[in-house]
Amino acid sequence: MISNYQDKVPLGAVLPALVSVLPLKEDFEENTAVWECLVRLYSEGEPTILALTPKILPILEHVLGPPEEQLDDETREQVVQLVKFLHGKQPQLVKKYPGLMAAVNG
Repeated sequence: MISNYQDKVPLGAVLPALVSVLPLKEDFEENTAVWECLVRLYSEGEPTILALTPKILPILEHVLGPPEEQLDDETREQVVQLVKFLHGKQPQLVKKYPGLMAAVNG
C-alpha cells in the first residue's frame, strides 16, 4: 500500500508502526515487499524513514544474519546496498553493529 499510494498514506504514523513489528519472525516471503519499500523510501530521502534509522539498524543486522531464508538473494543485495548507503551517511551509527560492518566490508 505504501508503495502504490505513498501520497495517501500517513507515513508519519504508518512507518513507526511498521518498524515496531520488524524483524518478521515468520512469513519471510513478506520481507521482499517490506524491504523493497523501505529501500525506496530511503532512496527518496523520505524524512520519517530517515528519522527511524537508529531503530532500523538493529533490524537490518538481524535480517542479514541467520536464518538465511529471511531474505531472497535479490532482497539481501538491496538490503546490503542500503546498509552501505547508511554507512556513507551515518558511519558512527552503523559502526555500532558488527553484522552491518561485515556487510559494509564484505
